[in-house]
Amino acid sequence: LKIHPGYTVGYGSKDHNIFVYYAALAALYGAGVPVRLANDRYEQFQSGIKRHPFDIRYQLAVDKTDYSFKIFRAEMSVDGGGRANYSSSVAAVGATAAQSIYYMPQNDLQVTAYHSRGVEAGSMRGYGTLQSMASTEMMVDEIADRLGIDAIVLRKKNAMVSGTKNTQGAIPAGALRLHEILDKAAVHEVWKNRHALKQQREAQDPDHWHGVGFAICQKDFGTGSEAPMASVEFTADGHISLRHIGIEIGTGMSTSQALVVADFLGSPAGEVTTGETQWEPPAVTEAPLPPGWEAVESADTGQTYYKCSETGDLQFDRPTAAAGVAGAQDAVAENLRGTERTAARCAAAADSLALLQSQDNLLDAAPVFMAAVEGSSEAIAAVCATDPSCVGAQHPLN
Repeated sequence: LKIHPGYTVGYGSKDHNIFVYYAALAALYGAGVPVRLANDRYEQFQSGIKRHPFDIRYQLAVDKTDYSFKIFRAEMSVDGGGRANYSSSVAAVGATAAQSIYYMPQNDLQVTAYHSRGVEAGSMRGYGTLQSMASTEMMVDEIADRLGIDAIVLRKKNAMVSGTKNTQGAIPAGALRLHEILDKAAVHEVWKNRHALKQQREAQDPDHWHGVGFAICQKDFGTGSEAPMASVEFTADGHISLRHIGIEIGTGMSTSQALVVADFLGSPAGEVTTGETQWEPPAVTEAPLPPGWEAVESADTGQTYYKCSETGDLQFDRPTAAAGVAGAQDAVAENLRGTERTAARCAAAADSLALLQSQDNLLDAAPVFMAAVEGSSEAIAAVCATDPSCVGAQHPLN
């Protein structure tokens, strides 16, 4: 008995599908004649594995003063039907994706997959996220309506940026361009004129309601364990090679990915390898921070910022030494000069602090140090006129 299943990938309601066994049973009675069973679209949905029903209860606390999301709570129950078919994975993915595109500083997410006497449910397209993210988007719309704020403006206020943590504490790799998408949607004519369009359409067709909605979400990959990975290398003579984690199964993925390279390098990749699983981490080197600076990771967002330990200055751009200014473009050079000035201020304050700490009476000299940090020579002179102990402390600033 030879069976040739005629469906594509196992994803999208076809995992653990028993349809092929019906063909095998029919072939036993086929008297040696090939047997072919095929579903049309209606029959496939009727007999195929169903999407998991979700029972969802959400709570989202929002700060009314700045419209920022604060606490996200979710309780989800997932009905897997009478036979276990990826229910645990679908439930987990639904919970991890529930935040959609938003940064949630505090969250409490619970999900339970259970069996029932219902129809068997499996891994449909969307894989748990369709249920949870759609609910999140509708909740955000409801909140925007209650607060009287534009729904896209509320999303821009709370959308994740590169470096922020998701609800599991992980930092998504790569550059997040959610705000770019939201900015484009906010100025679209349909969105800007949605209220006028609603009145116009409902006047033309009073038997129906008309409205314009907006939703945005970011889908994970399968169970969330998979990761897109690719690398592009090119030689001095212009040979371009592409390595990709994806599998070419006849869909043309290798060709399309090779052509994508041309958008950036002017020529498609001449050599493509797919199904790559071994990746060496790229060698990344950074110049040391200027004196007095340290890198700090935010406990709330996971973003790295830089702090001058002496002045308290904070910035997200990595401080650059003076040597980094040479040869830069005008705009870049000006930005670096601003960092330079801040670094110099930090270093001067550090010198002042070191000198003051060498004195016997640090407390009495504290006003001089604070004046030095502000860079005010007049304030220093005023203090020193009445406090002879500060004579030596003037030297670093003179």
